[in-house]
Formats: sequence, structure tokens, C-alpha cells
Amino acid sequence: MRKMSSLALALLASATVLTGEATPVEAAAKPAPFNGRVVEVVNKLPADWRSAVVSGTNWLDQYTGTDLRIVKKCSGKAFRCITIKQGRLRMSGNPVGRSEGTTITVDTWKAKHGKGHRGKWNFATKKFLIAHELGHQRWQPHNASCSNFMYPYVRCNGKMPKLRTTASQRASLAKY
Repeated sequence: MRKMSSLALALLASATVLTGEATPVEAAAKPAPFNGRVVEVVNKLPADWRSAVVSGTNWLDQYTGTDLRIVKKCSGKAFRCITIKQGRLRMSGNPVGRSEGTTITVDTWKAKHGKGHRGKWNFATKKFLIAHELGHQRWQPHNASCSNFMYPYVRCNGKMPKLRTTASQRASLAKY
């Protein structure tokens, strides 16, 4: 590969500023998503969940083959759009989160006030729930291990489960 002169580099940089298009040098510097697909995540949860949604989404995104992006509204151009919203869940098992279709519903009232949940919903617990429910959006089933992000409960032996994956989960997530 030939070295470029500083004048050539300056010309390439100015071409980008003038045209707004990426030069071949810039395009090579930005790695494309594994499969070129974008999955948009619309966060409609209250402000006290915002950082956990970002963190949980970014944590899962490191294992996926797509580019997860948090947006305000679905563009209609993405491979898939997932909406995270708040709502009441009245189901057996007293869940705080549920993933169905392209929607994740979080019962924020139950997380704050519900029997068995009160006082346990800090940043780490919220992040775990978001990563777990996004895992369901990526066709991940529950896992019986307390040291797995797909463990079905937010407590295992009095402690929060770990955000860890298995090799088979990583292989499955990388495909989508």
C-alpha cells in the first residue's frame, strides 16, 4: 500500500466536507455491521429508565450481527423496529417485563411498588431486564443458570443474575 502525501489527505478531507459523502479512506475506517442490518429500538420508558435502556441495549449489541440503535421514532427503513414501553402486566408469575411481537412491555409500577420487587430495581437490575427482554426479541429462550442473562428472574439465591452469555447464545445472536 502506498503512503499518501499530506496534500492528498487534505484534499480527501476537504472533499468530504464539501460533498458530505464519505471518501474511500473514511468508509474503510468505519466498520459496517456484521450483516448490514439495522434494528431500531424506540424507548418510551420514563426518564429514570433511560440510562439502563441505553446500557442494556449496548451490552446485547456487542454480541449481535446487527446494529442496534436507540431512536425516537421508527424510520421505516430498518430491518426491524422494537418498541420498549411501560404498561401494567397482570399475569401469573408476577413478571415485570414481557416481550411479545416487536414490543417489550415493562411494568414500571410493579418494579417500584410490587410485592417482592420493592427496593430491588436499581440501574443494574433495570439493565438486566432490558438485556433479557431484548434477548427474547432475538429468539433467546430462558436459561436455568443464575449466571446467564436469560435467567427468568431478577433474583437468584438473593442476588441478581450475571449478564453473561453461553457460546451457543453468542453464535445464535451473531446470526441475527
